Amino acid sequence: MKLLIQTNKLKHYPSIHGDFSSEFRQPCVVFNGHPSLRFGDVVHFMELWGKSSLNTIISTEPDFLDASYLNAVAPYQPLAMKCVYCPIDTRLNFHQVSKLLTEVQPLHVVYPEQYTQPPPTQSHCSDLMLELQPPPMPYRRCSVLGLPFRRRWERIQLLPELAKSLVPSEIKPGISVATVSAVLQSKDNKHMLQLVPKPPLLPPSKKRKRVVKEPPEVLAPKPLLSGAVPPGNLPSHVT
Repeated sequence: MKLLIQTNKLKHYPSIHGDFSSEFRQPCVVFNGHPSLRFGDVVHFMELWGKSSLNTIISTEPDFLDASYLNAVAPYQPLAMKCVYCPIDTRLNFHQVSKLLTEVQPLHVVYPEQYTQPPPTQSHCSDLMLELQPPPMPYRRCSVLGLPFRRRWERIQLLPELAKSLVPSEIKPGISVATVSAVLQSKDNKHMLQLVPKPPLLPPSKKRKRVVKEPPEVLAPKPLLSGAVPPGNLPSHVT
């Protein structure tokens, strides 16, 4: 680095004011390590270089989500400069990771597939890869691994609405049981009991009901105190 500074290939400035404002040349690249882009000299760079598509801002914070860096540049829209997310985690290198895993001796290790061999541009650098015993389990993007874990018990969470609907019965002092009818949702090794969805209500039918006319009720004649009923006045079902 000292040689680069002596040959003027690398320049450093104590402030963005003064010589820097007159000596910088475009295109420019801004390395952003803070996720907010709300304070510091980077605000000046965003306003100065954000209107040109020749410039680029690279977000290096490893704790970013994949789309969080787009939220960081939202106040500067419309923005013509390119936005790139390239997380750089400088806490551990390959040698430190290998040493740490040797000391801890975990039963299983899972790591990205690109760590199993040196980078294509530095294929001769065997120190830029991990060689562990027992052999780790590599994975790639969108791959599904079957991890050799055997657990007898799982922790399951209840939704508050479901917990309120339970009616526990005490079987002995300090121990209560309750019947649960729920739907189990499992995702990312997390289990959740949810309320059983209610069946949808059927819309009222628009068909008109057929009206069936019932025959009129025929009453039997009241008994007479004396006399006789003429045959023509008897009901049809009386013989």
